[in-house]
Amino acid sequence: MKNFNKLAVLGLTAAFVTGCGDDDDDTPAAGASVFDKSYTVVTGTPTVATDSISGTGTLSFADSLVTARTEKTNFLFTVDLSEGNDSFVALHSFSESDLSGGQIVTLGRTADGSFAVNYTKADGTSGTMTEFNETVDPSAAFTFSIEVHNGEDNGSHVIAWVGDAFPTTAEPGEETDGIFGAGTFTGLNFQNATITAFTVGADEVAEEEDE
Repeated sequence: MKNFNKLAVLGLTAAFVTGCGDDDDDTPAAGASVFDKSYTVVTGTPTVATDSISGTGTLSFADSLVTARTEKTNFLFTVDLSEGNDSFVALHSFSESDLSGGQIVTLGRTADGSFAVNYTKADGTSGTMTEFNETVDPSAAFTFSIEVHNGEDNGSHVIAWVGDAFPTTAEPGEETDGIFGAGTFTGLNFQNATITAFTVGADEVAEEEDE
């Protein structure tokens, strides 16, 4: 089986959180949207179209994608990390308004070009997700699901798998950390990456999978 390896993005995360609101010129006019979701640019100068995001930067979707801090939410992406070994896309979920204090899951590439998933807990410490037996070729676009259950009795539960439907024959990557995400804000931090789909919906993992 393939290990979920750590991907070093803590420094980049700190950089974009510090930069929130520093560049008003990058903030689009009211009503700007991508994937039918309203957003503002927090850092960088990414290229944002109706149905794609590319380049390097950070977008905040504010608190429009989840309604409660205790939700169980599925985030589904189609991403392309083929530009280089420094390419990544980081989901910030259940964060505060400055995108701090949330659950961060990063899809990226290691120095040797292989695919890796890094999980950073709401308290800022890095966690390693359990291994699963599916492979991802990061030299081509792929679809990936990240599900965050931010309200279980033992804290936040993060589950990740390749594709849309929850696998019945493969083990997902998962981590239960005992720490809740602090709020209801969602953001995407990305570098040398292209995102061509991003949907947010109800959890897909059966209740018994949470235990």
